[in-house]
Amino acid sequence: MNKINGKRNYTGIFICCAMAAVLVIFCFLVFGIWKEYKDAIINNQKKQMLLTTQSMGENLKVFIEGYQADLNTIYDIVEENYKKTGTRDWSIIREYVSNHKRFVYDVIVEDTKGNLIKSIKGYGVEKINSVTAINQSEQFLQCKLENGDLYLVLKRDLPDIGSISIVINERDYYKSLVSNIRLGTNGYVVIKDSSGIILAHPQEKQWEINVISDSKEMFPNVDLTSLEQMIDKQNRGEEGVSEYYSYWWVDPGVPEVKKICSYSPAKIGDGFLIVSAVIDYNDIYIPVAAGFFKLGLVFFCAMAIVLGLVIYIGDLRVQ
Repeated sequence: MNKINGKRNYTGIFICCAMAAVLVIFCFLVFGIWKEYKDAIINNQKKQMLLTTQSMGENLKVFIEGYQADLNTIYDIVEENYKKTGTRDWSIIREYVSNHKRFVYDVIVEDTKGNLIKSIKGYGVEKINSVTAINQSEQFLQCKLENGDLYLVLKRDLPDIGSISIVINERDYYKSLVSNIRLGTNGYVVIKDSSGIILAHPQEKQWEINVISDSKEMFPNVDLTSLEQMIDKQNRGEEGVSEYYSYWWVDPGVPEVKKICSYSPAKIGDGFLIVSAVIDYNDIYIPVAAGFFKLGLVFFCAMAIVLGLVIYIGDLRVQ
């Protein structure tokens, strides 16, 4: 009887040790699978975000190049007429604005001192917030006109005249070509210049703000180290995807959050603009974790049933 009891004790200890070993191996296995699964899903999402910013950067480049061609055409027509008549007739501007009113707000002509020579709307430039040099004679600007609104402006310097500029309604541009791209629950697409000034953002009160310097001024107690490192890469014209810590600036209490940002430079001549897509890290992580948890629960139940059967059969054999 003692021998039988001893065998049962040894068998019980063996089964417990075996179960513990299996549990440890199972935990390591599950952790490894979870890490690979999570990284694969997140990396795939990062690739999709990068493709999005690359495509939008190329579209922005083509968009600006189209207006460059329009500026050249307008100037060539005016100069050709000047050679024939001796006067510069800017009446073509009204026709151009009328035919391109989807995005074009106005075309303005200024003298060398910045005084308004011709404009359909009658508003000159009051303030320049951002300057991106395309070449020696052309610039892409964010300006505030005398009506108080912000616009994107493609400007070309004209010898002995001053300059001619196409004024683009950035609100219409963003709504038509950018705002329909949604990333998670709070994600968005933003366009900046190479110094970090926001040109287009889903929240208009973010326009003309410098991402770092103005944020420090408005929120002096927040830690912007992680954000600065990411913005520095963008301002150097790099392309990539970064995980970083930032804040939801307009939410009560300015909560800190982990974000993922993809960014690509839209090169226009000698300069570039930055197109970036931002998403809340949890918008990717939580669905992935929930899906893996459900799969893990099914697998755990299956393993529990198998182990229960092994223990039951082992006990029967001992008896």
